[in-house]
Amino acid sequence: MLEHFLPGLCQALNYPLHYQVTNHVRYQKLYGKRLLWHIESIKLDFIMVIEANSLLITQEKEPDNIHLSITTDLPSLLSLATDSHNPKQTFTLQGDNELANLLKTYLKNLDIDWEAMLADLLGPDLAYVVSDQVARTKRWGKKSQQALIQSSHDYIVHTNNLTPSKESLHHFYQQVDTLCQDLDRLEQLVQSRSQHDS
Repeated sequence: MLEHFLPGLCQALNYPLHYQVTNHVRYQKLYGKRLLWHIESIKLDFIMVIEANSLLITQEKEPDNIHLSITTDLPSLLSLATDSHNPKQTFTLQGDNELANLLKTYLKNLDIDWEAMLADLLGPDLAYVVSDQVARTKRWGKKSQQALIQSSHDYIVHTNNLTPSKESLHHFYQQVDTLCQDLDRLEQLVQSRSQHDS
C-alpha cells in the first residue's frame, strides 16, 4: 500500500535537495551507496541511494550489495524528516562503521536554503515574507511537533491494522520463557557455587 507513494516521495524530496547547502566533498564516500531502510512500525523496506543533489528510492524483493542497513520506526523517521530532536529516536545501523557515521553526520547537517527555493517559485519579496513567517511559526510549532509525530504514527498503525501477528507474539513469549529458564538456571548455579565456596 505505502510502496505506491515511494516514487512521489522521492520526487518531493529531490526538489529541495537542489537547494541544499552542503560540502559535497565531505560526503563523497556516502554518495552512490545502497542504503537499506527497515521501517518497523509500518513494515516498509526500501533502498535509498544518495547522490550530491538527488535521491533514488526503490523497493526490491531480495536486495543485495547493501552497504548499510538502517532499522527505525515511523516516529523516529518523521522526527528526522522534520528536524526535531526527539530524544526517543531509535535507529539501528548495521554495516560499515565509517559509512554509518557519515550518514548520521549528513542527515544531522542537511541544510536546505528554503528561502532560495521559495524565491525561485514565488519571487524574492514573497519568499522573504514566507520565510520570516515560517521562522516565527517554527518557534510555536516545536511545542506541538512531537504530538503531531505521535498522532501520525498512531493513525497509520491504526488504519492499517499494524499490530503484531499471533505467530510473532507466540515467538516472543517463547523467547521470554526461554530467557526466564536461563535466568533460573544461572541463579541456581550462582547459589550452588556460593554455597560451595562458603
